[in-house]
Amino acid sequence: MKRTLLLTALLLLFSTASVFAQAEKAMKAGDELYAKRDQGGNAQKAVEEYQKALGINEKLVDAYWKIGKCYYWIGEQESDSGKKQAAFREGIDMVKLGVQLDEKSAACHFWLGVLYGKFGEAKGIAQSLDLVDPIKQEMETVRKLDEKFEGAGCWRVLGRLNYKLPSIKGGDLQKSLEYLKKACEMGPHNLLNHLYYAEALKRDGQKDEARKQAEWVMKATPEAGWVPEGKKQQDDARKLIANLDKPERD
Repeated sequence: MKRTLLLTALLLLFSTASVFAQAEKAMKAGDELYAKRDQGGNAQKAVEEYQKALGINEKLVDAYWKIGKCYYWIGEQESDSGKKQAAFREGIDMVKLGVQLDEKSAACHFWLGVLYGKFGEAKGIAQSLDLVDPIKQEMETVRKLDEKFEGAGCWRVLGRLNYKLPSIKGGDLQKSLEYLKKACEMGPHNLLNHLYYAEALKRDGQKDEARKQAEWVMKATPEAGWVPEGKKQQDDARKLIANLDKPERD
């Protein structure tokens, strides 16, 4: 009897280990596909792999925010506003599940806030003011959990939010400059920190400093894992320099 119970326990253990190995394999496949997200359809294929992993183990918190990250990329590639919104909405729904599983996941809170912001941009600022407070709340949570996560991403998002919002809706250029400067100091290798800071400096009339920041972006090497985005950010930096003398609108 004892021998039978022992064999049953061993079989169960091996079976469980095999299941988790399959989930790990699917997660790795998703990561590899996401790394090549700029090649047609790979981001969606990565989503499918992460979903496969969740089908095996629904408590894989990393799978939820990584799916959200994939939908961020997918939405950014869409030109149609409706399709953008749909992608960002999918991402929001998935990352929310991750937050429910682990309220202390800086990654989940960060990507939820980012996706709220992108969803709001796709809808239009006037229709998305109800998302401002949730974005701020998510970034405040990230700040408390891991202030340096994603290159001081919480400060980058807060800075960009104050840059994007009209002053009559709560936007504040001086706060934007303060937060983005902090992002650059805490995440000095993040191209987006410097690009956003350059844009805020340009709006503030600090053209020389804006040029310095943009030139830094153009010459820098994108961080590992952010090469596709880095190429676009460097193009945006070139455009910023070319348009330095054009007036900014608040």
